Amino acid sequence: MKLVRPAPLPVVVATLLAILVLVDGLGFLSFRGITNPTVEEVPQIGLESVNYTPNGNGTVSVAAQIGADSLGGTVSAVVGADETIPASVLIYYDPVYPMVSASVGFASSLQFLIPQSAVQRGVPVPTATVISATLLENVLKDPIRKPGSTVLVLGTGVLPALVFNNTTNLITPWIESGGIVAWAGLAPGWVEAGPNQTLSQAVSSSLQWEGQLQLLGYPLVNPASPAANGQQPNESSPASAFAEAMDIPSLLSSSPISTANVTSVQSAGGSVLGHYTGGTSNQTDLVFQPMGEGGFLYLSAGLQSFLQQTEFTWVLMQTLFTGVAPTQKFIASASFVSPSLGEASADLVFTSPVAANYTLFAFLEPTISAILYRLAFVFATFPLNVE
Repeated sequence: MKLVRPAPLPVVVATLLAILVLVDGLGFLSFRGITNPTVEEVPQIGLESVNYTPNGNGTVSVAAQIGADSLGGTVSAVVGADETIPASVLIYYDPVYPMVSASVGFASSLQFLIPQSAVQRGVPVPTATVISATLLENVLKDPIRKPGSTVLVLGTGVLPALVFNNTTNLITPWIESGGIVAWAGLAPGWVEAGPNQTLSQAVSSSLQWEGQLQLLGYPLVNPASPAANGQQPNESSPASAFAEAMDIPSLLSSSPISTANVTSVQSAGGSVLGHYTGGTSNQTDLVFQPMGEGGFLYLSAGLQSFLQQTEFTWVLMQTLFTGVAPTQKFIASASFVSPSLGEASADLVFTSPVAANYTLFAFLEPTISAILYRLAFVFATFPLNVE
C-alpha cells in the first residue's frame, strides 16, 4: 500500500509536550516510546484510490478509499466543498485595553500553536502576527484582496472603541469583503473600551446586547439566556455532523461564557459546527456565520488557560485549515479503526455535481489518545477533482 507520508512531529512540539505533561503532574508520556519520532516511525494515512461513476443526471458518485498504516488508532475522513486555507492569522491583543475572557499570555501562545499545528497537518504554514488596537484599525480599513486568506482572532472579549462603538463599525465591512473573524468568549460586541479604561468603566458605556446586532445583524447569543440557564454542552451532548466528523470537542475544559441560540443561527443561514444542549432553549458552543465573501466563527469558550488556548487552536485548524468548508456544503464523512499493527482501509462514498471540486481531509487519532493536547494526531489533505 503506497501512502502519503506526513511531516514528522517537530522536535519543539515533542519537547513542549513533555514539559506540559510534567507541569500538569500527569507523568511523562512518550510517543509509543519514541521521544523524537522520524518520518519512518510516525503513523501514516493516505488516499489509496478515487473512483468516479457518472449518474447521467448531472451528478457523479465518488468512492474514495482511505488507508492507514499505523500503530493503532481511529482514522476519520471528511469530504467537503473546497475552501481557501488562510495564509495569515492576525491575533488582536493590546495591553492598554481591558480583557474579560483571555489571559495576558494568550496571544503569544496562539502565535506559537497555530503555525505548529499547520506544520503537523502538512498544510501551508500561515503567518501568525499579534497586532495592537492601532494596527487592528489599519487592517480593518484595508479590504481583503483574496477572500478567506486572512483570519482575525478576537479573543479578549473586549473590542477597542477605535474600531467598534455605537457610531463606528469597521469589522462587519471587513468580513463582508472576505475576512474571517474567529471570536472567543463573551457575546460578540458586548463590551467596547478605550485605552486605559477599566473593565467596569467600559461595560457601563458599551453597546452590550446591541453589539451583536450591529456586528452580525441578529442576536447570536440570547440576551435572556447567555449560558442557556445552565444547559451547557458537555461531552455527552449531541454533536453536529461536522463536530462528529472533525472530532470537535465540546469546548468545556471550563464552562462557556456564553452559548449561541441554535434557532437564531439557523434562521440567519449560519452553520452549527459544535455540540447542542437540546431542550427548549437549544444552544450550541460553535457556529460559523457566512457574511458576504467572508465569515464569523464563534466559539463559546474563553482563552484564559493554556488548555483552552490549545483547544481553540484545534477548533480553528479543524474548521478553517483543512480545505473543507465549515458550511452547509459539508458532504460526507467516515471513520474506521486501524489495528495496532498492520494496514486498514475504508471507503467514503458521496454524490457530487459533475465538475465540482472538493477536498478530502483525513486524520488519525492514535490509540494512545491520552497524549496531551492532541499533539500526536496525524493529518493528510487531498484535493478531489470530480470530472
